[in-house]
Amino acid sequence: MGFVIMRYQKLFLVAFVVPLFFGAACKADGQWVRTNGPAINVHTNRTVAVLGESGSDDVAVTTNDSLFISHDGLTWSKATAPSSSPIRFLATDITNLFAITSGGIFLTTDDCASWTEASNGLTNLDVRAFAVNGGNVFAGTINGGVFISTNNGTSWTQANSGIPNSTIQALAAVGFGSTMLAGTQYGGVFSSTNNGTTWNAANTGLTSVGVNAFGVNGSNALDEVAFAATADKGVFVSTDQGANWSPANNGLSSNAVFAFATNGSNTFAATQHAGVFLTTNNGNAWSAVNTGLSNTNISGLFAAGGNYLFAVTSDGGVLLSTNNGSNWTPVDLGHDVSTYLTVPALFASGNNLFAGTSTNGVFLSTDNGNSWTAANKGIEYTGITSFATIGANLFVGTNGNQAAGGGVYLSTDEGDSWKEVYAGYSAAYIGANGTNLFVGIDSSVFLSTNNGTNWTPANTGLPGANVYTLAINGPNLFIWTYYGGVYGTTNNGTQWAPAQTDLPDESNRIGSFTWIGSTAFAGTGSNGVYSSTNNGASWLPVPQGSTPYGIQSLKAIGMHLFAGTQGALYLSDNSGTTWTQVGAGLPNAISSIDSGGANLFLGTSDGVWRRPLSEIFASSAVADRPITLSVAAQAYPNPFPEKTSINISSAESGEADITIVNLLGAPVAQLFDGELQPGPHSFTWDASGVAPGNYWCIARMGGRTERIALSVER
Repeated sequence: MGFVIMRYQKLFLVAFVVPLFFGAACKADGQWVRTNGPAINVHTNRTVAVLGESGSDDVAVTTNDSLFISHDGLTWSKATAPSSSPIRFLATDITNLFAITSGGIFLTTDDCASWTEASNGLTNLDVRAFAVNGGNVFAGTINGGVFISTNNGTSWTQANSGIPNSTIQALAAVGFGSTMLAGTQYGGVFSSTNNGTTWNAANTGLTSVGVNAFGVNGSNALDEVAFAATADKGVFVSTDQGANWSPANNGLSSNAVFAFATNGSNTFAATQHAGVFLTTNNGNAWSAVNTGLSNTNISGLFAAGGNYLFAVTSDGGVLLSTNNGSNWTPVDLGHDVSTYLTVPALFASGNNLFAGTSTNGVFLSTDNGNSWTAANKGIEYTGITSFATIGANLFVGTNGNQAAGGGVYLSTDEGDSWKEVYAGYSAAYIGANGTNLFVGIDSSVFLSTNNGTNWTPANTGLPGANVYTLAINGPNLFIWTYYGGVYGTTNNGTQWAPAQTDLPDESNRIGSFTWIGSTAFAGTGSNGVYSSTNNGASWLPVPQGSTPYGIQSLKAIGMHLFAGTQGALYLSDNSGTTWTQVGAGLPNAISSIDSGGANLFLGTSDGVWRRPLSEIFASSAVADRPITLSVAAQAYPNPFPEKTSINISSAESGEADITIVNLLGAPVAQLFDGELQPGPHSFTWDASGVAPGNYWCIARMGGRTERIALSVER
C-alpha cells in the first residue's frame, strides 16, 4: 500500500520563530509611539504528521531548532531536533520520520532520539513536496523536478522524464500504490505507473495549470477518489488515478484550495480566507466547518488516528477538532510571540484607522492604534497596495499571489466585509475622484463610474509598461510605469501624456505623489523630491542640500508636506524649500502617512506609529521657528467655550496677517489682514461655529511669526 505525505500515528508540528520586538510602547525620537499593531502571532509553517493508521497520537512541535513532543496535545517535552534548521515540514511512513529543512532532508528511525542526513544525490534542496510509496520515497523540488530514493533517503536520483515543468508542488500515490501523481506549478498533473521512470500529462478535464496539493480517499482501488487542489479553480476529482478530472466545487466559497485531509469517508479541504470544508460524498457537495476558527486562511490540514483533525493557519496557529470539524480549539504550544507587520497603505476616516499590510490584509483600529482587528472577510489576496473612497464606500487594491493576480475589493460596511469588484493579473493600485474609481493594473488603467460594477479602459497615450504608482488630485492623475516613467492626465484618463521631463531616468521609481493646491510633488527613490506647477509638463528638484533622499512616501496635510524615508520623517511648510527632521530613529521604510483626529500615523516596516500633530508642529523648527521679534501675543480666556480675545502688541508698523488654523494647517478664520500700527491690539475670535478641539492662532508680520495655542472646550 502506498502512503501519501503526512499519514502517521505520531503527530509532529513545525514552527519557525523569527527575531521580534516586544511590547507596544516602543518609542523613537522621544516622541513617536508604536501602536499595538498591526501584528500577528508568529509560529510560522507548522506542519503536522501522524505515524501509523490507528491508535493514540503523539504530537510534536519544532520552534526554530527545537522539537517538542506531546502525548495528548496539552503537555510537551523536548526531543532532539535535526541539526539543520529551519524545518520546512515533516513527512513519515510507518516507522520513519523525515524532516525537510532548508539545508536538506534528515531522517530519524528512533522517535527523534537521533537524526541522520538523507540528502545524498539531491542536487536541489528546495523540497516542497514529499510522498512515500511502498519502499520508494519521492521528493518534489522548486526548479529541480522530482527525485526518488529507494533506500529511505540514503541516496537520490532525478526522475523527471516527461515532466517539462520542473517546479513540483504536490506528490501522491494513488491506485493503492500503482500510480504516482505529480502536481506542478504551471503544467498541471503528471502521472507515472513505473515509480517515476517516465511521466505523462494527466490533465484531461483539469482547467487549472497550478496544482497545490493532492488528497486520496477510499478503502480500495475500486472506490478510491483522488482530489486535486488549485489556487484559482477550486477542487477537481478523479476516479481513475488521474486519467480524467472533473470540478467538484459545490458548496465551496473559495476557489483557492491548498490542502486536503481524509478521515474515513470524510475529506476536508483547506481554503484561503474561507476556512475548512467537509465532503462526505467524494466532492459532490461541501459544507463549511469553521466554528472556533480564529483565522480562516488555512495553509495545512492533517488527520490523525481516531477523530483527531489539525488545521494550520496562515499565521502558523494550530487548531484541533475531535468531531470532524464541527468545533475547533486552539492548540496551546506555549511558544507564540508577536511580530509587527509592514504597512504600505494607511487610511483614516473618523474614528476608523485602516492599515493595509503587505502580507496579512487589512487591519482596523477604532482607538488610535491601541488595539487592532483583522478586517479581511472576502479579501482573497492579502497584500494591500492602496485605499480609496467614494462616499461611504471603501476600496482596497491588492497584490496577487503565485497563481493569480491582484484585484480591487469594495466594503460598504466600514471593513466588516468585502467583495471583489475587479480581478486582474498583477498588483492593483487604486485612486478615486468624485464618482470616478481608477485602477492601475498590469500595463493598463481602467475607470469605473459605478463603484466597480463596470470598467472601461482609460489607456489612450500610455506606453504599455506596468503601472506601479497611481495618484489623483481632482481630474489630474499621475502614474509611474516600470521603465516607462511618469504619465499624466488632466481629464480623468481620457488622454495620457508623458510627464517625465526633468525627472530622473525612467528606472528611478517614483513611489508617491501628493499635491498642495495646484503644485504636485513626486518622491523619488534616490533623487529626493521634485515639484511641478504645470501638471507634470516639467519638474524642478527642490533645492539641493535641503531635500531628504530615498523617499518612500509623501503626504500633504494642509500646507504641511511630509516625506517618509528609510528611518526618518521630514516636514516642510514652504513647498519643500527647507525641511526639518521630525522623526529620527523610526523603522526603515516609512511607506505610508495619514492623519486622523489629532494624530499623525506612519505605516512602517514595523507596524503603525503615531505622534500628536500639535507636538510635531510645536517641536518643529519649520512650523515654529525660534524668533526674536517685537510682537508679543496672548489669548484670554484659554481654554474657552465660544469666544476669546487675542492681544498683540507691536513696537513697529508693518503688513500683518492673523489667522486661526486647525492642527492640519487649514485656515478656520482670518482675524486681520493689513497694516498693523505700533502699540497694543485686541482681536476677538468667535469659535461658536467650530468643533471643540485644539487650534493655532498664527500672527505673521515682516517675515516674523508668533503662534498661540488655543483650545475650544464645551
